Amino acid sequence: MQNETTSSEVMHHNTTQSLLNYTNNIMTTSTNKEDGDDKTTPLLATIFGVFGGILVIGLFALGGFFLYRRYRRRRAAAEMEGDHELQIALPPSSTTTAKPLAYDISDDSPAKDPADVEKSVSIPKTMNNNKSMNVVHIDHTDVMVPAELKREETRSLLKSMKKTQKIQAVHDSEVPTSISKVLTYCTDDDITLGDRSARETCDDLSGSGKPTEAEALLMRLISHGPRQYNFQFDELRKLLETASRVFESEPSLLECPVPCTVYGDIHGQYSDLHRWFNLNGWPHQTRSVFLGDFVDRGSHGVEVVALLSCLKIVYPDKIFIVRGNHEEESLNRAYSFYEEVICRFSTDSTKLLGMHGGLSPKMENLQAIRDIKRPIDDFEVGSLECDLVWSDPDTGAITGFRPNLDREPNNGIGQLFAADTVKETCDRLNVDLIIRGHQAPLHGYALFADGRMMTLFSAPGYKGTSSADTNMGACIEFDKEMKITIKQIKSSTKRYA
Repeated sequence: MQNETTSSEVMHHNTTQSLLNYTNNIMTTSTNKEDGDDKTTPLLATIFGVFGGILVIGLFALGGFFLYRRYRRRRAAAEMEGDHELQIALPPSSTTTAKPLAYDISDDSPAKDPADVEKSVSIPKTMNNNKSMNVVHIDHTDVMVPAELKREETRSLLKSMKKTQKIQAVHDSEVPTSISKVLTYCTDDDITLGDRSARETCDDLSGSGKPTEAEALLMRLISHGPRQYNFQFDELRKLLETASRVFESEPSLLECPVPCTVYGDIHGQYSDLHRWFNLNGWPHQTRSVFLGDFVDRGSHGVEVVALLSCLKIVYPDKIFIVRGNHEEESLNRAYSFYEEVICRFSTDSTKLLGMHGGLSPKMENLQAIRDIKRPIDDFEVGSLECDLVWSDPDTGAITGFRPNLDREPNNGIGQLFAADTVKETCDRLNVDLIIRGHQAPLHGYALFADGRMMTLFSAPGYKGTSSADTNMGACIEFDKEMKITIKQIKSSTKRYA
């Protein structure tokens, strides 16, 4: 501002000096024209002197007015710029878990933090509205929100679920919607745990009175925590059938009163679903709305669907669920939920067949593999052993085998085999699942032929140019009950060169 004022003063001084010089020139010219007339010179000097003085005073006044108006404009702009700038309190230098969880499960209500007022920064105005938004950003990044509750917290939660609790409901309001507060929390980045051992049994927690099947499963899921749950197929089927009847009884357009908490995509991140409920309150205490995309991408979509289904059955008026684009079978097949379901519930048999490449028309039975003579120095094209290491699934063909020209364009090496060939081979060999390698699916594994064949690739970062298309590595683990667990490793960069 000082520089601008100085510059303006210099400009006005130069302008004034130019006008004075111009006046002097006129006076000199006029005087020279009349060398012998002494009366004209004083008169002209007086006239131009008065005119120049008035002009100088006017210019100074005008310059001062413009400077003052510019100053007011810049000050107003600075105030407006400050109105739109969201000032966020910086997080602490180190995250601690010393502060209590923002939600106290035993109190049935969100806990109030006395430090909120000190940390909050209000935004007084909006760009298009002079009224205050009262938006407050509260930095809770020093509060770690766990996915798993402590034993006593779990007991308090289950105890509170047995009580009939009425949630305040406002169906119609003339108050316009506005954002009033933004809170930021921290997590420990723990993903869904793989330990299936429950910490407590349902009998220890159910108390008196026999719970319904959905209530009993809900209590078991909560006491089990954010872990992969060992569902029985019939148990899960009955649950989904019951939940389907509840959903069918509802209209396509749901009307949810406030207050409520709204959630976006979950995508199989079961531990984060627990984390949100632990932070905001479970649906028996906090009316909850889910906007779809519960499965795919994450590896525990089954648990997410089961928990939400239990809650919908037990608390139908306190949890509202709509489907997303990933609640569609064709998309589930393209992503990971279909494969997750197939791997966990596809077979009760113990008969699996593994190979590197794929099938061969010469593999009429398993004895044909046993009869292969070793060592093998070179794989002869067209032989059974060559097909076993070079063949690939044919995603474009409808039926049968054809030469694998994708691997060797001139004569082909190995076979391309259709989905029906996989099913026929499995039935003929009495095999439930064929596991192969040889190709690098994006997620480290992929299913073919309605889950009768799995492609498995364990080298993460083998192909791809960015984090979006770089493949994961995967392995599968069978427990003593022949349940499959898929483990993935993700690489952010391509490792193979």
